[in-house]
Formats: sequence, C-alpha cells, structure tokens
Amino acid sequence: MENEENAYKTDANAAAYRLMDETKGQMKKEAQEIAHMLNNPVFLAALMNRTVNERENANRLLKGIIERIDQKFLQMDERVAKLEERLKTQNRELEIGAGEEILLPKQDEDILGLVKRKGHVCADEVKREFGYKGPNAASARLSKLYQMGLLQKQQVGRKVYYKMK
Repeated sequence: MENEENAYKTDANAAAYRLMDETKGQMKKEAQEIAHMLNNPVFLAALMNRTVNERENANRLLKGIIERIDQKFLQMDERVAKLEERLKTQNRELEIGAGEEILLPKQDEDILGLVKRKGHVCADEVKREFGYKGPNAASARLSKLYQMGLLQKQQVGRKVYYKMK
C-alpha cells in the first residue's frame, strides 16, 4: 500500500512538474511573440490608434457630463434668482407693514413720550413719573415695548436703560 501511495505521489509530482514546464514554455513563447509584435510598426500603430480612439470616446463622455452639470448649475442659478427676488418682495412687504402705526395703550404711549423727551430712561424713572408703587410694573412695560421693537435696551451697571430705536 505504501508503495502505491509513494508511486502515486511520484506520479503526481512528475505530472505537476511536466505541467509547470509546459506552462513555462507556453509563457516564454507568448512573451517572445509579444516582444516580436512590439517591434512590429504596424502593431504599434494599431495600438496607438486604439488608444487615441479610447481617449476620444472618454473625452466625448466627459464633455456630455460637463454639459449636463452646466445645465444643472444654470437651473440652480435660476432658482436662486427667483428665491432672492421672492425674499426681496417679502422684505419690501415687511418694511411697508412695519411703517404702519402700532396701536398702544395710553400708558405705553406716555412712556414712549417720556423716552423721547429724556433720550433714555430706566424703570425707576418711569415708576416716579407715572406713580407706580414698585419698579416691576414699569420694568414690565419697558420690556414689552423693547420686545415689540420700539425701544433699544442697554445695561449700565445694575440698571437697564431704554432709548428710542
């Protein structure tokens, strides 16, 4: 049995070596043919022609892609222009709307009049002028006018002063 296995291994090794030699020979032959073809000017011209054709095809494809990208950019530019125009229109409408008079309670109008006269006021000044018991009511009214966008707020130390916008 061992002899048969050794014989099989020997036959398998011999077959493998024969196959390797044949493959090696075929590869050498093909390499020589390629080397011979590379010396052939007709083959080189055909190879160069094929390379040029491939580049032309690639350039054509790239040109088409670039044209489509340019079209998309033009569409995007048009959309952006429309959006900008729409924003300008809305801003004009807001400015026109902002010019409309805001109806305020009498006390708030009086506070705005005080701010216009003095230039700037704090909650304590409003409290004294209008006879509020504490500064909270005056501060709340000034804060509300600030939130409505009618006054500017500026903190100086611990006091908050309000002035006209």
